Amino acid sequence: MSSKSVLEHFTVPDDFQNGNTFKGKCMHCGTLISGSYKVTSNFVTHMKRKHRDLYILHSENKEIQPTLTQCIKKSVKYSPSDPKQLEMTNALIMFIAGDLLPLSIVESEEF
Repeated sequence: MSSKSVLEHFTVPDDFQNGNTFKGKCMHCGTLISGSYKVTSNFVTHMKRKHRDLYILHSENKEIQPTLTQCIKKSVKYSPSDPKQLEMTNALIMFIAGDLLPLSIVESEEF
């Protein structure tokens, strides 16, 4: 459960100052919990202990960040006339020509 989503279960005063602590009222049981927007662990702990079913439900729906390997495997190939491909090609040309680099730079393994 992210810090933003946990606060959806609490009523938060409108007149709080960023960084300052406030008391949020649980919408499910009315308990007042102290915390802040930067440190939401008290709110998360309350949800874990008192409303476990809701906490689990929200935790299951949480998006998981893909690993680097997954991102690399999921690479997209653009058609030669695609605007994004043209933009990348032009950027590469400007990089090589602007810095007077040899064309063989694109053949290196690191590239």
